[in-house]
Amino acid sequence: MRASGFTSWMQTTVTKTEAGTRPLRLDEFVALNQVLGYKPADTLAALMTEEPTARDVLLDKLRKEIATAEVAVHNAELALKYRQAELEQLRNVQLRAEAP
Repeated sequence: MRASGFTSWMQTTVTKTEAGTRPLRLDEFVALNQVLGYKPADTLAALMTEEPTARDVLLDKLRKEIATAEVAVHNAELALKYRQAELEQLRNVQLRAEAP
């Protein structure tokens, strides 16, 4: 980048830019693409393509598994409440049957 006229670019500039803590100006974007041997239009097209990454696929799978687990927990809670009510009724029947 320094050879392309960006004399203020140092290793810290690269690090901050890569980390996303420093914005990349348009003229820097164009020069950086040229330095790396890319066409800026191709880089923009690649950035705008929303092909899922392995991380995206994993996150989607995890979200689906979490949703499935939440439904299972909800159903289990409903079944527990039903069984608790059933148990209470049976205890009441027992108490009446044991009463003198």
